[in-house]
This record gives sequence, structure tokens and C-alpha cells, in this order.
Amino acid sequence: LCQVASGQYGAFFEYQLQAWDYAAGRLLVEEAGGVVSDARGASLPIAKTSILAAATPSLHAEALAITQRHADDAGLTVAG
Repeated sequence: LCQVASGQYGAFFEYQLQAWDYAAGRLLVEEAGGVVSDARGASLPIAKTSILAAATPSLHAEALAITQRHADDAGLTVAG
């Protein structure tokens, strides 16, 4: 996530992370102007979830189209 925030990576995706795994990195990405969501585009819950982070809103939309397309096959769910 730090590499997304610093512009070294355009996007990052990971399955089944806990909130403590992404909390600090999420803040860095968002403060740098990036976007962070779960694999379906929803706000991140305080529960085990997938995470998608991207350096720009447009790149997030492109990556989200991929993760949403495969979310059901991969068993990704939105906690809630």
C-alpha cells in the first residue's frame, strides 16, 4: 500500500486481510489521493475482507471492473 501511495505501483489487490493489515496503508493511499475499497467497490469494513487500492480514481475503476467480474468465482464477499 505504501508503494501505491508513493506512486511506485498503480494498484494493489489482496484477499482476506484483517483491518489491522491495511489500516495504516489505507490512510497513506487516501492521503496521497488514491482510492481504497473492497473487491466490489464498497467501503472497507472492520472485518476480514479483500482490499483493492489504486493510485488514482480512474485506475481504481479499471481495477474494480476486474475484481468485480471475478468476485463471485473467487468467493469474495462484502462483510456487513
